[in-house]
Amino acid sequence: MSDRMTIGPRDHGLVRVFALDIDTADLATWQPPEDGRDWPLKDALGAAHLDPAKVEVFPASTLDGLGLSRYLIDGAGVAPSEIGADAARLDGITGVIVVIPSSALGSGDQTLTIIAPLRHVGTYREEDSPVAFAPLPAGSSEGLITGAPKSVPAPGRAPRGSLIVVAAIALVALIAVAFSLASGR
Repeated sequence: MSDRMTIGPRDHGLVRVFALDIDTADLATWQPPEDGRDWPLKDALGAAHLDPAKVEVFPASTLDGLGLSRYLIDGAGVAPSEIGADAARLDGITGVIVVIPSSALGSGDQTLTIIAPLRHVGTYREEDSPVAFAPLPAGSSEGLITGAPKSVPAPGRAPRGSLIVVAAIALVALIAVAFSLASGR
């Protein structure tokens, strides 16, 4: 039997938890590869894309005294309200645990077809970070900008410099016409 899970391009802020029903002696085979080898976890997920640098595979015994629910809240940023009633079930998982954040699955569409020995335990939303609008630390960021604004000519009026140039050209043209008339007699 297999479970299907659709991952969309806007899938973000989720943490998926799986149980991996294997003997812990086989754990090394399922760890994220660093050498480009085939990865049985990617195959068991049926994933087209899975970033090994973002996936965690570890024995549940490493969480003794903490519990998976607390690890997901403190270590993976899952909202405590998301764990809620699942806390006891999560803390009761034995064997091997796989934690996959949305970012490990890429930004494209893909459908996961989950097969044994992998079992989906739950999907939990990460806690949103509160937005804080703190004042800027530098003193230069305070106060108002002062100074006179540049004067801009009113629409439809030519600047003075343009009028002077036009008047000078007209005067030169008038003098040239006067000389040509005077020399032509």
